[in-house]
Amino acid sequence: MTVSLTFTIEEEEFYKEMANLLQLRGPELQKMVDIFQDLQALLVVEECDPELEEVMSKVKTFRRSLVRVDLRLHEITQMIDGFTNPPPPASTIPPTDSTK
Repeated sequence: MTVSLTFTIEEEEFYKEMANLLQLRGPELQKMVDIFQDLQALLVVEECDPELEEVMSKVKTFRRSLVRVDLRLHEITQMIDGFTNPPPPASTIPPTDSTK
């Protein structure tokens, strides 16, 4: 389950906060590197066929980690875009004609 958070920070702390949010996925990235290396080692065993069950399990784990990291990168991209291209204040948005 995921939860969306909203919080306020000082403008000058924005990029530092983005770095902090990204850093929270650092251990996951290291885990992905380890899994990737394990997968390569499993697949290049020449004496016998690779343990396919273990290979598939590691692929599944790697893909789940990849999704979590990609989601965090997407969230950070959206936050940076919102920070650098804020929407106009509500008072400057022209009203729409709802009768059309």
